[in-house]
Amino acid sequence: MKRGVDTIVFPNAQSVRIVTEQLSELNETPSTLSKLADIICFGPETQKAAEQLGYEIKHRLERPSLNALMDVLKS
Repeated sequence: MKRGVDTIVFPNAQSVRIVTEQLSELNETPSTLSKLADIICFGPETQKAAEQLGYEIKHRLERPSLNALMDVLKS
C-alpha cells in the first residue's frame, strides 16, 4: 500500500466494515492500514467494531463532535 493517507476517521461501525471490505479487495489488512495511518473512532461502539476487525486505535473521541475531532487532529 502506498503512503498517502496519515489519518483515518471512523464515524460509526458501518464505516469500519465498509473500509475493511475495500481493503480486502486490495489484498490489504486493518493491521497494515493501522501501521500507515492513525485510526480515530467516534465513540466506544465504533472502537469496538474496529478492534474486532484488527485495527489499532490511536484515538477515541469521548464526545463525538467536530470540535473534539479537531482537538485530536491538532494534537
